[in-house]
Amino acid sequence: MKISIYTTLITHEKGYFIYNSFSNSLAKIDKDLFLKLESFKNKDFSEQDLNEDADTVKSLRNAFIITDNPKNDLLQYQATTWGRRRVDDVYNITIAPTMDCNYNCYYCFEEQVKEYMSDEIIERIAKYMNSLPNKCRLNFTWFGGEPLLAFEQMKKLNQSLSMPEDIDTDYCIITNGYYMNEAVIDELHNLHIKTIQLSIDGLYEDYNQVKCMKNDKRCFDTILKNIDYFAAKHKDIAMHIRVNMDNNTKDDFLNIVHFFYQRYPENQNIKPYAAFLKNIGNATPESCACDFSSGTDKMQFALDMFQKTNNKYFLYPQNNFSECAVRNHNSWAFGPDGSVYKCWENIGNRENKVGFIDENGYIQITDNLKLTRYMYGADPLCNEDCRGCFYLPICYGGCPHQRILEEFENAPIQQCAKDCGYIEQYITALINATP
Repeated sequence: MKISIYTTLITHEKGYFIYNSFSNSLAKIDKDLFLKLESFKNKDFSEQDLNEDADTVKSLRNAFIITDNPKNDLLQYQATTWGRRRVDDVYNITIAPTMDCNYNCYYCFEEQVKEYMSDEIIERIAKYMNSLPNKCRLNFTWFGGEPLLAFEQMKKLNQSLSMPEDIDTDYCIITNGYYMNEAVIDELHNLHIKTIQLSIDGLYEDYNQVKCMKNDKRCFDTILKNIDYFAAKHKDIAMHIRVNMDNNTKDDFLNIVHFFYQRYPENQNIKPYAAFLKNIGNATPESCACDFSSGTDKMQFALDMFQKTNNKYFLYPQNNFSECAVRNHNSWAFGPDGSVYKCWENIGNRENKVGFIDENGYIQITDNLKLTRYMYGADPLCNEDCRGCFYLPICYGGCPHQRILEEFENAPIQQCAKDCGYIEQYITALINATP
């Protein structure tokens, strides 16, 4: 028997604590047990050596604090992860009806191509979606560019769908909200939208300056008008307000959060959240790049937010095995020309497409090498550093897209979670806030 590689012991003025990243469990234990576990680090021991009652030993096992063999924990993590990658009844579909956009954000890495999905491509995608099997789950996302610039194409595709009724669907749209006017908002139920992700870069003039809209210098007022109508109209659709930040603007986050909570106290589905801007493989020109944040910056931001809000959302790791869906063979992103990608951050970059959708609604793979990279390349489960790392169950190895860019295209290396050294600070802050 050994102490799991996913276990850490923490001494605090409030007592002795133990945390496991695989089970995401934090517990206070007595000093005697703490010292015994500490003495057993990197050593073999038996239940008799623990000298604890059966219930305590069972609890330690169930929380993966102790294990018969350290390889067992990794095997269970691998089994869960590989199992999710190979599920046949979940489809993750992203569609960009256009890559055109009404804004000109200085940090944007996408090419704003004024191309809109044709009726022919809409028909092909509809054939693909209408052929999905019964009783599957469909996670569907409208993406862009700004998808609402192609609102007519969105409606046409929706009207062409005749999927089995027993498909469990979750429709989302990622939008900047400028064209989410009353006519669009009135159509949300018809489009089956359950979640809206709307990006905000600041309030009023801060927002207006980032968006650089030539024909509307007060575009934030337009956004607010749209959200006002949405808030009154829909209380059953979630609106996640993504607050885009870099190191220069992160101090504005709480002001933005308070602004929206105070403006819409009657609609609990309108929720701001923090999102740091990132440079996708040096895709952002140096002349336009903002002050991108490192992993350590993000961890420190979370600690600061917790200290100011006491909201555990910022602190406690969430190990729900939510690895990015690109590793799954039923995850596809469609561009406006019918090109097929594995990662939605590649849509519009035809060099990174893996295939196209044909006239019969079948996905035809044209670049098996790129497809294989996204399915299997730069896999943390095949990396010895990741396989033996305490952080793996809570970081999942990071973004697969970024890992692939690092390994195959010499993109800048993303900072590893273990290099940030944040977990004990997080747990200590959590303990400090606990009565």
